[in-house]
Amino acid sequence: METRGVATGLTVNERAYQARVQEAAAGVYVDYPMRVGVETYAVCNAACDFCPYPTMERKGDRMDDATLAKILDDLEEIPSEVEFGLNPSRVSEPLLDTRIFTFLEELNKRFSNAGIILFTNASALNGRNLDRVMALERYQLFNVSFNDHRKAEYERVMQLDFDRTTRNLDRLHGAVQAAEFPVRPRISRVGDGTDADQGFCDWVRDRWPGFEPMVSPRMDWMGRVACSFSTLIPDVPCMQWFTIQLLANGRDAFCCTDHDAAYGYGSIHESSLLELYNHPERRELRLQTPSRHGMTPCGTCPLLA
Repeated sequence: METRGVATGLTVNERAYQARVQEAAAGVYVDYPMRVGVETYAVCNAACDFCPYPTMERKGDRMDDATLAKILDDLEEIPSEVEFGLNPSRVSEPLLDTRIFTFLEELNKRFSNAGIILFTNASALNGRNLDRVMALERYQLFNVSFNDHRKAEYERVMQLDFDRTTRNLDRLHGAVQAAEFPVRPRISRVGDGTDADQGFCDWVRDRWPGFEPMVSPRMDWMGRVACSFSTLIPDVPCMQWFTIQLLANGRDAFCCTDHDAAYGYGSIHESSLLELYNHPERRELRLQTPSRHGMTPCGTCPLLA
């Protein structure tokens, strides 16, 4: 367990995170996004109790092909020397929309400065999808939301078939061990503060030594999910202020936890990607806000994401 420093009131991780935010605020990411989130299809085959998806009203929203093409065109406004990551997953399971492969292949082709960030629950990471995932280039992160190493608890929490997912991950791990996968996958759990958090990490390391386990804190998704925080809200700014997040309906979400764009600044249908990113209020956050404490909606968020 990390302890907080007396002088700063921050943990070692929080100080490192704060330094990364300050570095971003002093460089090119004031003007250009560090990460771009594009939710192509608001559908998921899981029903996790810590996620807003089970009660989300916009289920089934699908971004049209013309909007996907517009986003790629808008990315041309980012200078080639500015590196950024693109994540085609938000409150969704991206592998349920096979268009993401064409979209990401085009991203690879057109943007040497763009890296891929992919979050999946891996239940649909079958042989064909795994081949297509492995064919993509320039990954920044490949994250599997697995959430529990105990079969009964996994199936209760995720409402997915444990054996099918572990078979898929066994194949992925084989590719990693054979040096056929371009990045070390991260296997994540939304923690609950119990011994199961450490048990999950130990189990992942034992079964899949080529994967990196990670436990993240629970959050209330801006009041949409019942949650009692077990961690303090860090007295630091947020890297999400250096991202742009687009929902399947085209709306601009404030950050990765703004699942219905309640705090966004417009729509990609009406503005360019950089116009949304550089909205005066969002830009002011990047330049002038030293901490998430006391501000809406960030003041109740424990994530260092």
